[in-house]
Amino acid sequence: MSKIALTAQRIRSLKCPPARAQAFLWDASTPGLGVRVTPKGEPTFIYQGSFSGRSIRLKIGSPKSWSIPEAQARARELRRLIDQGIDPREHVKKSKSASQNERALASISARDVWQQYLVARKPFWGVRHYTDHLVLARNLMQKDKRHQDGVLVPILSQPIASIDRKTLEAWATTNSKIRPTVTRLAWRCLKAFLNWTMQQEAYSTVFHGWNPANIQSLKEILGHPNAKQDAVQREQLASWFVAVKELQNPVASAYLQTLLLTGGRPSEILHIRWTDVDFKWNQLTIGDKYEGRRTIPLTRYVASLMSGLPRTSEWVFAGRKDKPYTGTIAAIKQVRQTTNIQGLTRNGIRRSFRTLSEWVEAPVGVVAQIMGHKPSAIAEKHYTVRPIDLLRHHHQKIEDWILKASRRRVEET
Repeated sequence: MSKIALTAQRIRSLKCPPARAQAFLWDASTPGLGVRVTPKGEPTFIYQGSFSGRSIRLKIGSPKSWSIPEAQARARELRRLIDQGIDPREHVKKSKSASQNERALASISARDVWQQYLVARKPFWGVRHYTDHLVLARNLMQKDKRHQDGVLVPILSQPIASIDRKTLEAWATTNSKIRPTVTRLAWRCLKAFLNWTMQQEAYSTVFHGWNPANIQSLKEILGHPNAKQDAVQREQLASWFVAVKELQNPVASAYLQTLLLTGGRPSEILHIRWTDVDFKWNQLTIGDKYEGRRTIPLTRYVASLMSGLPRTSEWVFAGRKDKPYTGTIAAIKQVRQTTNIQGLTRNGIRRSFRTLSEWVEAPVGVVAQIMGHKPSAIAEKHYTVRPIDLLRHHHQKIEDWILKASRRRVEET
């Protein structure tokens, strides 16, 4: 088998005699590299070697696509595999399979994987957490012009394989200026989603073992949330109650007062049904972020607020079309304007319950249990069991003090 230095001219000049099935040129500088041609075909780079005592031959590619130096480098690569005891034929098959998988992954939309993620994780989430995911991806599946797109829609609308560091940094930079709090929540949810994706066999190679959302630069772009300080102070109670009671909608008025006097989360209070209210035993069962449901005392004033509302639907704080009331933000805005309490939010009203409870020196654990906070100490978590009567004893004291403080301020002025 004679060898010569391969040149483009020699390859173009290579012809296969009619009486033969194929003809070869062998490279003098790279062992195993050759050019093969058939009577009806075009020249092709090949590699020929020996593996486990048997001769093997592999196709490299056409001289139109491969330069001579590239073909020489490929031939040396195949020779190194043989030296390492690796069958180059199996290696090529696995490489082709991996390339096909990468092409398949490149066509899979993040939207489809997100839907699989929600279905798989929903049994392990609370209602609030699942709803957050729906809101973050709102309008992802079907456009609704009445609502703004969820903050994750730009990310989830592209192929899953195209989510990378550069894409996420641009997304975070844009959205952190518009809606920073929601964007931070979206980032945390996105990190969990991509971690789950990497654990699935079908998508395990999409990010090559590295979560593109788990990087320091995103944390720096999004920053840290500022601690919220809005709350109704003791000296503001009188004007706040007056403003709330003057609201034209009795549902909005009752809702805001109940929010202040129970310390529940805004959505928990808003979604109370009449079946959750026990006027006989003075108990109120509401949704809970961690436990699913929790039972708290139904204090006297809150009971009077609820009993005075019309029963137009299953919801205590009913809105239109058999849905919970939807005008809470507008009602708070009106109260802010009337009282001049700047920056007060629904969560700020909930926070007020915790702040005002300190005036009666209510036990911290009792207040946390009523508000639905997780226990913060081992004793609280494993050894303290408070019956509803004990909660009612302290809860009623808190309510009485708040109402008395609001009346006292009116009398003083």
